[in-house]
Amino acid sequence: MYHKNNAGLTFFQNIKFIFIVFIFIVGIFNLFFPSFIFAQSPSLSSLKENKCCVPILLAPMSIDDNGDLLISWADNRTGNWEIFFTKSTDNGKTFEDSINVSNSPNGKSENVEIVSEQDNIYITFWDNKTGEIAPYIVASENSGETFSRPLLLNTSNTS
Repeated sequence: MYHKNNAGLTFFQNIKFIFIVFIFIVGIFNLFFPSFIFAQSPSLSSLKENKCCVPILLAPMSIDDNGDLLISWADNRTGNWEIFFTKSTDNGKTFEDSINVSNSPNGKSENVEIVSEQDNIYITFWDNKTGEIAPYIVASENSGETFSRPLLLNTSNTS
């Protein structure tokens, strides 16, 4: 014999309903306030011209094999968006002086990521210093004491 569950909507049906209502509300909001932008990614043309919206400011972190806290972020302190790095050897109580790892006075660097393994630290970011937005990587083999020059990653289609 089949018993129908009269307990109402399941948890997932409730989530689906809430999501649909949220999308509906956002759509109505955009209808009445079309100039309001919830979140905007920069267009490629605006990045090429080095005129863009404010970047999403994140400070990705990693912990190396020594337990050091590694942080990298985009910063405009030089008058130009650059990628900086610092580390803490005492669980975030103090930090070393920051290092500019992008060194891109003619471009805009943003969208940084950081990973580490043993004494190696790898930082990737996007920059438009060549006139085209492209990904770069810098590497340290000595726990962040020094970094390589930014290396342009190959973005051509080789298949």
